[in-house]
Amino acid sequence: MYRAQAMGMTGGDYVYLYYTLIPSSRMRKPWEDKTEVTSEERAKRIDAFRPFKQVSISHMDGLKEAAFYELIKKKLLEPPWNLNVYNSTVWQGSLPSLILHDATYLYLSVLNESLAQGKGHPDGKTFRKLATKQSFDGMTGRVVYDANADRQPNYWLWGIRKDGDEFELMADIGVSESPELQVRLRDTLYWNRADGSPPPDTPPCGFFNELCPPKPKGMFVSSLSRFLS
Repeated sequence: MYRAQAMGMTGGDYVYLYYTLIPSSRMRKPWEDKTEVTSEERAKRIDAFRPFKQVSISHMDGLKEAAFYELIKKKLLEPPWNLNVYNSTVWQGSLPSLILHDATYLYLSVLNESLAQGKGHPDGKTFRKLATKQSFDGMTGRVVYDANADRQPNYWLWGIRKDGDEFELMADIGVSESPELQVRLRDTLYWNRADGSPPPDTPPCGFFNELCPPKPKGMFVSSLSRFLS
């Protein structure tokens, strides 16, 4: 984004979308690092990210997830693990553990259904077929699979308010609950333009200035000559 800012491409003509499967701790303030900067430099860095929008899988950063992390720590202290090394206020579960939980739950659900149908342990083809019928509320939100057994998650859209100094949750994008895309705004999206409107699909002069070709140098002279004559 700093390079885009240096090229004059953060003034509102462009929107930058970044998708991340697992939200990171740097999502809210990606411009922060260990270097000390002046308030002016910090404001400049924030401005570079104003046209930047982040998309992540929803429901992976809340009280439910925090409680699950604590449960992991508790279970690791019990038999047969007895891992006292995790008995620390510093250590906690990680985001991949949420995904592993839901993947394991899916496998066991499919296995139960396969055994109930007398098919034993499912092979790949059977597993795929049975997975398309599964849906449950997991640690990563609502878990639903399409006809190809691909996960259809819901998403969060993150952005910076007009006068904000960090990324905030701006919208919920629903995919799994309905065949049609459902978008619920939590706040007004800021597009970093004077009138507040989103930028057009194509910049006024095109992406390569092809819609605003320079006028021939002799045009002005020719026009002036005709005017004087």
